[in-house]
Amino acid sequence: VLTGRSEVDYRTRSFAAYGLGLIGWSAGTAVKTRCFKILAEVLGDQDLVSRDLRVAAIEAIGTLAPTADAPAERLLLEQCLQLLARYYHEPLGPGDQLIQAHAPSAIARRLGRNGPASLVNYYRGMFLNELRNGTRESHDLYRSAVLALGQLSTPEDADQAECREVLL
Repeated sequence: VLTGRSEVDYRTRSFAAYGLGLIGWSAGTAVKTRCFKILAEVLGDQDLVSRDLRVAAIEAIGTLAPTADAPAERLLLEQCLQLLARYYHEPLGPGDQLIQAHAPSAIARRLGRNGPASLVNYYRGMFLNELRNGTRESHDLYRSAVLALGQLSTPEDADQAECREVLL
């Protein structure tokens, strides 16, 4: 272990996760894919107790910068978004829902308003449905969906009136 200890503390691991996101942000597809796989493994670790490390993995996945320009990049973009959406919808308790609330902003940051229209429309619709249905326990999940909706919407969007209605 590079730290000289038998176990690496959660704070060091969290900063390493953020570092993976930054490395992937400026790297080629192969490195981005490797970083994503490591971060996905961290996020999926059921034995992980550190909330900070889960948040770091979510935020780092949102920092990876796959584009839709090439097929391999598009595939990686879709995998990042699907993993974040799947984690966001897991039936977790109130303490973990605060962590889940980081996923919508990571999704929106990854797509932005100018991402592939089909993906932007899909995730905007997902957040609209989340706000319309109102079946979640945590207000943090709704707050994050509202922020993501704002990041994914423009005045020109066909469902803009629906966005305004739901937000009001």
